[in-house]
Amino acid sequence: MSERYNGWANYETWRVNLEYFDADDWERFEDTVQDLYDDYEPPTWAPLESQQEDRERSIRIDLAEHLKDEVEQWIQSYMPDDACYDIMKGWIHAFIADVRWTEIAAHALDSIKERIEIPQLVES
Repeated sequence: MSERYNGWANYETWRVNLEYFDADDWERFEDTVQDLYDDYEPPTWAPLESQQEDRERSIRIDLAEHLKDEVEQWIQSYMPDDACYDIMKGWIHAFIADVRWTEIAAHALDSIKERIEIPQLVES
């Protein structure tokens, strides 16, 4: 595992964020994030403060999966189905495996939350 790099968890996270997401204002993910907030179901047994923490963690993890899926689909779209590319695919997937997707998602959420309507949680 790599050490922190340019303020990010590691080189891989910094590089994917820089080269794939950096110019992104995250606008294209606003509907996805809005849906994650709207669809969140808090655990009924948890106090309000815990529900808020759980919601933020849950949304960050779900968005991270969405970001990872998008990058993997993008990579796949450029990789021909040819046996000679199998080694290169392995290298790329090894690199991508070290990306801290939740850190990129947290960065995206900081920007997106300013522009969407976040439903209030109420104590049950």
